[in-house]
Amino acid sequence: MFKSQAKANFNGKHNTQFYHDLREKIGLEDNNEFVSNFVIYSIISAANLKTINLNVSSFSIGVDTILRCRDKNYPMGVPIYNFWTQKLVNGTWEAYPENFLGTLAEFSKLP
Repeated sequence: MFKSQAKANFNGKHNTQFYHDLREKIGLEDNNEFVSNFVIYSIISAANLKTINLNVSSFSIGVDTILRCRDKNYPMGVPIYNFWTQKLVNGTWEAYPENFLGTLAEFSKLP
């Protein structure tokens, strides 16, 4: 998986220097397939243009990440993917952003 972070974004009157600094310093690691998908596409494009040598190891890690996000509600071979990995809930596979849910659970414990 290629590293990415979710950041809080504030608009309008809430976009103060404090929130700018907060956004710059704090982020939550995001384990979605979007970044890996984008990076894999970029690697393939650059390799086709012969501007880079394809790093098979990095390429394989990215592809594995994307494949983990295949929608398990459909038969193997149907190319439908979710943003995150899935968890089986009441007989249906649902998107399960475990890194966000764990963090949100911790926030709920704050006074």
